Amino acid sequence: MKLELFDPSSLWQSRKDIRLFEAQSIGHIFQPIPARVKIFMKNVKLSSSKIDNILLDRLDKVRKVMEANGTYVLFPSLGSQHGMVRVQGTEVLHIERTVREIMALAGQFYSASWWLILPDPTQAGSMRGPSPADVRTMLSDICTNSGAEVSFDKLTFTINGSDDSVKAAMMVIQQIPFVKRTPYQMRVKIELANEHKEFVSGKKNGKINKIMGQSEFPKLSFVVPPYESRHAYVLYDR
Repeated sequence: MKLELFDPSSLWQSRKDIRLFEAQSIGHIFQPIPARVKIFMKNVKLSSSKIDNILLDRLDKVRKVMEANGTYVLFPSLGSQHGMVRVQGTEVLHIERTVREIMALAGQFYSASWWLILPDPTQAGSMRGPSPADVRTMLSDICTNSGAEVSFDKLTFTINGSDDSVKAAMMVIQQIPFVKRTPYQMRVKIELANEHKEFVSGKKNGKINKIMGQSEFPKLSFVVPPYESRHAYVLYDR
């Protein structure tokens, strides 16, 4: 059977007994609506990993945001590596509110890096890294026990996921025997709104500096993403 394309703006008559002038009246009612309604649009840049995490774990939240604000959020396909999200609506205020809430959802996902630092070969001997089979077993174990997305390349673990899953992955990594024997450096990157950035940096509460001095991540820095000025990355280094 051949399928024919049709105009999406067409009106379809489903009743056989409807009179012609009634159908024409219905058409006159709906015809000017698209011309009267203005559609506003805003593009938001997010990392592709956070977009994938939202699509996998937070679609119910996105649906509630759209219903509450009367907007539509268009995400790229899962795994497409595209970082552009489009928000459409009829009110600028509702679009801005939707963008703010989508950014808040993105802030629920962290990323972390764990670098293994092998000793200098000229000194007490270098430590051999894990074999490919060991890496596959290791990554399977980390992902199964944490729910995070983990990769291992050039003696570096890269971790993405929700806050709890990233923490769980780092705890599992810490228990791996060859990791225990190897010096390392780690970094956790989270995304905060600018008002939260001011609080963490100590501008509104000086006690946070003392807390950071006693934590396992004493070094803290801020990086403003080039694509979204309302948020900043907070980097915790150890």
